[in-house]
Amino acid sequence: MALGVTLFTELSGMAAFSWFKKHPPKRYLLTCLLINLVVHPSFWFGFSYFPGTYPTNLYVGEGVVVICEAALYAFFLREKILSAICLSTVLNTLSFFGGIALWKMVR
Repeated sequence: MALGVTLFTELSGMAAFSWFKKHPPKRYLLTCLLINLVVHPSFWFGFSYFPGTYPTNLYVGEGVVVICEAALYAFFLREKILSAICLSTVLNTLSFFGGIALWKMVR
């Protein structure tokens, strides 16, 4: 369920980004999809091994995800690093709050 929310929100955000940049969306969406299919499960499987409390682990883990995804976006989409960091931050913020909203609906 979490991966579904992540893919929906981040792919939607990436579609808007590619439209804004006037780039064909196919490459941007495929890159976003593949990066999330690797990073998302890695985060959730590794999450339980982080020392500390749940909120601390969540925020630190999300920070690591933002940095990793930004580096991958910079490399694969040939974006400047600052642009890739902003993009990753926005996409992951959308995903984070989308997940919180879903969690509040189903709990």
